[in-house]
Amino acid sequence: MALPTCFIALLFALALFCTEVKALSSDYYDQTCPNAESTITKVVKNAMLNDKTVPAALLRMHFHDCFVRGCDASVLLNSTRNNKAEKDGPPNISLHAFYVIDVVKKQIEDLCPGVVSCADIVALAARDAVALSGGPTWDVPKGRKDGRISKAIETRQLPSPTFNFSQLQQNFGQRGLSLDDLVALSGGHTLGFSHCSSFQNRIHNFDKRHNVDPTLQSSFAASLQNVCPAHNKVRNAGATMDSTTTLFDNAYYKLLMNGKSLFTSDESLLTDSRTKRLVSKYASSQDAFFKAFANSMIKMSSISGNGQEVRLDCRFALSSEYYDKTCPNAESTITKVVKNAMLNDKTVPAALLRMHFHDCFVRGCDASVLLNSTRNNKAEKDGPPNISLHAFYVIDIVKKQIEDLCPGVVSCADIVALAARDAVALSGGPSWEVPKGRKDGRISKATETRQLPSPTFNMSQLQQTFAQRGLSLDDLVALSGGHTLGFSHCSSFQNRIHKFDKRHNVDPTLQASFAASLQNVCPAHNKVRNAGATMDSTTTLFDNAYYKLLMNGKSLFTSDESLLTNSRTKRLVSKYANSQDEFFKAFANSMIKMSSINGNGQEVRLDCRFVR
Repeated sequence: MALPTCFIALLFALALFCTEVKALSSDYYDQTCPNAESTITKVVKNAMLNDKTVPAALLRMHFHDCFVRGCDASVLLNSTRNNKAEKDGPPNISLHAFYVIDVVKKQIEDLCPGVVSCADIVALAARDAVALSGGPTWDVPKGRKDGRISKAIETRQLPSPTFNFSQLQQNFGQRGLSLDDLVALSGGHTLGFSHCSSFQNRIHNFDKRHNVDPTLQSSFAASLQNVCPAHNKVRNAGATMDSTTTLFDNAYYKLLMNGKSLFTSDESLLTDSRTKRLVSKYASSQDAFFKAFANSMIKMSSISGNGQEVRLDCRFALSSEYYDKTCPNAESTITKVVKNAMLNDKTVPAALLRMHFHDCFVRGCDASVLLNSTRNNKAEKDGPPNISLHAFYVIDIVKKQIEDLCPGVVSCADIVALAARDAVALSGGPSWEVPKGRKDGRISKATETRQLPSPTFNMSQLQQTFAQRGLSLDDLVALSGGHTLGFSHCSSFQNRIHKFDKRHNVDPTLQASFAASLQNVCPAHNKVRNAGATMDSTTTLFDNAYYKLLMNGKSLFTSDESLLTNSRTKRLVSKYANSQDEFFKAFANSMIKMSSINGNGQEVRLDCRFVR
């Protein structure tokens, strides 16, 4: 439901949303950003001192966000050259006070980089707007993620303030909200202002028998006609929603009971016996209204969105056209460099793909894996799991060329993501549209590489590691297919071919002759530093051979074999072994998802190996 201001008052999308709370928790930021809520409250309070319209604006913003794509902050995203965003859809033109969210985000990013989502900020700011206006407060469940899709065209489906009771009931029901929620949330109309267009239908040419809606109190209708004449040309003409427009109270219900509501949708609450009783109840008891409003706000603000990240700037998300204007030749430059490097070194594709994985799985995709160690800090690239990472020179060459083209524009994190995509595509694998706009981080710690999934992990450990990064079992199986490229040192699979357990020297799931060949190149007391085995039989070709070998007991890692210990993942292994097209499609989708894991970056490095 929407809050009052121009054009429309009730803004709900027709799309269905799941209202299940996924990992939302009142103590979500207690450890990671304990001062988040107090920071938001302070900013909202200061904004209200300078602009009395802020509370209504923030509350309306939250409604409009949650009722279109779920509570995912999609309403905050700016339009781009190729996409008109929600905030520029006709029903949302009058949304304002976005600057308050910007100020909050800046202060919170200074405190806790990359932690607090824009969607949570909007929910908390709306709560504070109500409480600081004299209304109730409530414990906001937190943990929402920010979405990347925002389309103005979807606002065309939003119902208008002319909706009748049946239309309102349907809209709320589609979002898991009841008639009780409808009446309680309508009380948000106690704040703010509405333009004439939202109630013009009630005061001019109402129907064939009446010029004015007969349910309107006559003197109130006359006052509305005075400020909103039939052919009104005053752009900002309108009326306040109730007699105490900056105070959150129950005056809205009292006026509604006395024929002094603005919208058809308000009056519709009196056309059903149940909702009429609730209107009367809240008109008589502000305490009852406050309690109901708080409960319904918690329910409404938990409508699940499609968010999967924490934006660093609430107005911008990763975008496929991010550099279209600022560095249009960035992608072709990267592709050319990667292609040339592959001609000289067949290990480059595997190296670039692994580099991207290891970057995203530690601090998010922020190019922290590229930073060199310093006298006082051992960086990620020098952590034990990353000692064998190489081909950093490829990123260096790309960065140099792109800086010559577009100084200070393209992040190292985006270069790594694009280079990994090109490495796959140029090796015969799928290509995909890489969302861009990542920023580079300034922190890189070797100790944090312990978070990387180990080749000795079992299914439970793999599932937990991937889930912590918002990745599913489907993603686990698809991304494991990256093992089709490259080479592994003996140390990564030694546990499977020597002293496996008390009963077996060799992992019994390994095909016997394959195990023997591994023992031959990696004896028990191997002293050859670079000894090892290729990941599959077509080590420089990106294909589905990895899955075929896995099904036949010829995988290298415990983590690979673990995919066969779960019925769901085993089915997917079989599916990809039988269909390379299915694997390619799944891999591309999972790579987009993984490469969107939010890092803590806030800058574009000029040299990918060093911070300024």
